[in-house]
Amino acid sequence: MDQSQHGRRRPCLSRALHAARSLHEGVTRTAALIHNLFDNRVLWTHCEKVQVGVMLRGGVGDVMIAARWLHNVIPALAANADIVIDIYYALPENITFIFGKFDRVRYLYRDVAFEYVRRYYNFSFVINHLGYVEIDFANMQDEFAKLPFASAIEPWLAGVERFSPFTTRDYHPDLGKNFYSLIEQSRFKRHSILEAQTGSPAPVSPFPFLLPEGDRLSAFPQLRNKYITVHDGWDAQLKMGDRRPTKAYPHEKWSALIAALKNRFPELAVVQLGGKTGAPIPGVDLNLRNGIGFGASASVLKNALLHIDTDSGLVHVAASLGTRSIVLFGPTDIGYYGYPSNINLNVEGCNNCWLRTGNWIIACMIGDPIPTCMNNIDVESIIRSVDSLLAGDSCAAPAAKVEFV
Repeated sequence: MDQSQHGRRRPCLSRALHAARSLHEGVTRTAALIHNLFDNRVLWTHCEKVQVGVMLRGGVGDVMIAARWLHNVIPALAANADIVIDIYYALPENITFIFGKFDRVRYLYRDVAFEYVRRYYNFSFVINHLGYVEIDFANMQDEFAKLPFASAIEPWLAGVERFSPFTTRDYHPDLGKNFYSLIEQSRFKRHSILEAQTGSPAPVSPFPFLLPEGDRLSAFPQLRNKYITVHDGWDAQLKMGDRRPTKAYPHEKWSALIAALKNRFPELAVVQLGGKTGAPIPGVDLNLRNGIGFGASASVLKNALLHIDTDSGLVHVAASLGTRSIVLFGPTDIGYYGYPSNINLNVEGCNNCWLRTGNWIIACMIGDPIPTCMNNIDVESIIRSVDSLLAGDSCAAPAAKVEFV
């Protein structure tokens, strides 16, 4: 990259790449992708590649949606330049199974470094927790037009401007009617928000996951036959302490559901997935909660007959694996967040209060200690949905139109 083409020459932002050239997929590739803050120091040697820095915010589901879009966008950028991309995220070790097969992704870094080093990239941007691109044009000034892939990203600019009023650092902002109006106006869903903003498609599947190799999971006899998966959990970045978020299904209802599943489908094993959040569910045949990583969980999901969950990141992963889910909705919008291939359940009445307050995820707006919207989803309706999916039927719930007041 010479100065006349791309402005001032940039330092390389990571260690020399000669070791990366001999990497193989699997554990070695995963370990090599992850670098911590100490490794993320600027080396003052000229880099001959066009360097792109991307900050991802939100949970694993948000990353999954962003990755689908990036998988489509990166080849368009690479068609005009020899690029490398560094990804910044709060817990990069959790997303190596998503980015492990992306040829142009160089390293995954912890997000704390991003604001300090983003100015050294030729181009940097954020995909925030609401799911859309933020670009800091103030730091780019005249250099934007000099980017070799400027024509590829020019269609993004109108969308960046349209979404800019909703840029916020609050993890669950109070955007209410304004953001909902944008959704209604542009007619997008959560999984298609980046396509609506930039014009670049983001197909749900197929997706090139880097799933663990080896037969570690075959040691569990429950995974050798037919099984379904369940998940009681949420994004660990929410910092809920000993509380459960408003979108969680009550733990007592989970216990009743497992008992009903075992009674109705005795031939199927029930496998619990998840991380540190949530709680063990009594009665499951195999509890892998906090016992395997995200990549291994994706492998289990891939072979499941179906998945039962609330509005969580594993639902987005399952969608890209081709595994259908039964998803229980309360405070979040079933029409906005639900995939049409899934069975999406909620109850009429009080629901869809997301974005009306900054703490909707923590406290029920009407003061219920256990939100009525989740508590009233009865076990029998879930069992009927399992019957439908196992029979190959499609009965996804229609999107409920709920106006903000």
